Amino acid sequence: MLSDKTVAALAKVTGLSADDLANGISQEKEVDLEIAVVKTFTDSEWESYEDRLDKDFKKKYDEGKETGEKQMIREMKTKVGLEYEGRKPEDFIEKFKGKVLSDAKLDPDGRVKELEKDLKFIKETTLKEEQDKVSRLTKENSELKIDGKIGQYIKAPDGLTQEDAKIIVMKNLDFSIDSEGKEVVKKNGQILKDKTRNNVSFENAIIDFATERKWRTGTEGRGGKDNPAGKGVGLDDPKKARKMSELNTYFEQKEINPMGEEARGIISEAAKAAKEAKEEFDFAS
Repeated sequence: MLSDKTVAALAKVTGLSADDLANGISQEKEVDLEIAVVKTFTDSEWESYEDRLDKDFKKKYDEGKETGEKQMIREMKTKVGLEYEGRKPEDFIEKFKGKVLSDAKLDPDGRVKELEKDLKFIKETTLKEEQDKVSRLTKENSELKIDGKIGQYIKAPDGLTQEDAKIIVMKNLDFSIDSEGKEVVKKNGQILKDKTRNNVSFENAIIDFATERKWRTGTEGRGGKDNPAGKGVGLDDPKKARKMSELNTYFEQKEINPMGEEARGIISEAAKAAKEAKEEFDFAS
């Protein structure tokens, strides 16, 4: 017999409820259970994935730097009319000195200093462009890692696609990783902490958010245990609602599945009405 802890862990991976999984295991005859498609990674696989991202990032940086240097020397060669093999700045200066002496038989120091000034400007400009590129790639790299992590923990409720659920979560929660590599989740600008004052993990923050929203998956429907009818005082017109909690009360009274297509249409109309009235619709409360 599997332990309750093991059954709960398997249920989380397969997307089944612990009760359904336990009942399926206990059956003497063969039964088929509908298993959700959930992408998971082992620690080793995730580390390999992050290493690959870091290597790709370094490769792009090195390629960008090399391309910038080649472009700089090519432009300077064209400017002074030099043709030779090689792309090092030091080689270019020496070749240019020789050209000046050969063509004009003059002291090249003045023109060389001017050219060195131009070369310095081009190098600084190229460096800034590469630094901006590095900064952009670093941000994209971090966002990609965060996106990959939270995507494992979001499970779309009835009536929503995975992408819709993800948009709603990220609209209400801000995910980042600090300089120490710790997960940071903010809500309304405040870092979420647990009872021990440690940062709430991405996974627990998403679970808490889904619980607050009463997101349900499976066969729960209107009139079920989690959706009692006739509770609270409803609105005479749902378009007048300015908070999600008001619409939740309306859905409960009217026995409307809050995750269904009808509820989504009502939410959209309420948000539109608030915008037309130059007011804000609070999705978070």
